[in-house]
Amino acid sequence: QAVAQKHPGRIQEVRGAGLMVGIELTTPGKAVWQELLARRYLVNLTQETVLRLLPPLIVDESHLEGFCTALEEALAATSA
Repeated sequence: QAVAQKHPGRIQEVRGAGLMVGIELTTPGKAVWQELLARRYLVNLTQETVLRLLPPLIVDESHLEGFCTALEEALAATSA
């Protein structure tokens, strides 16, 4: 949610249950998805606009913080 607030107009909704999270972008997300892959974060891109996260149950909080930083950087790098 904090990343969405820092990038208004780029993230439409963050939804999920437990660690299964969907981040719906307002525009096609292929470039953001590719940036995250280049930064070594494995995520799914579904319906062209939804980044789907399915981390392992043993994920460390530092990894989640690292992902949020990478997502912010990917959004900044792909802004039009």
